[in-house]
Amino acid sequence: MRVRIKHVLISSMMRQSLFLTCHALLESMMNDLCDRLQGRYGLAASYRDMHGRGLERARAYLVKVVGLRVAADGRSWPIIQNLGKVRNLIAHAGGRSSEKEECAVISELARTKTGCIKTGVFGMVELGPSFVPFVVDTYRSFLRELCGSTIES
Repeated sequence: MRVRIKHVLISSMMRQSLFLTCHALLESMMNDLCDRLQGRYGLAASYRDMHGRGLERARAYLVKVVGLRVAADGRSWPIIQNLGKVRNLIAHAGGRSSEKEECAVISELARTKTGCIKTGVFGMVELGPSFVPFVVDTYRSFLRELCGSTIES
């Protein structure tokens, strides 16, 4: 029993770490895109000047300043917003969901992707074996949507 608990705990921690790394990579890529477009078009404003944080801030810059149509109605963005909430829960609350909104996000992701994520013992978020591949596929889809976006005049 003790070995099983350690195995589950270590597996979950590794998935959380990999997820946080993937999320940070996507954010870094979007920030880099913002910097490149700012330089290319000679824009005075930076994504750092935008309200918000992380992916939301980079997306706001791409939409409001650059004029990029960043797949707001695409399939990936609402999922990415929920993944951002899961990321914050893991990074800032040790993976413990206590608020209704956090539990609702986890429930919605669990309903969408069965076996991918759940709330376990003591309200801890448990990431299943299919969670990280789901995240990578979602981020990849979003980047494809982003690459296919057009700049509005």
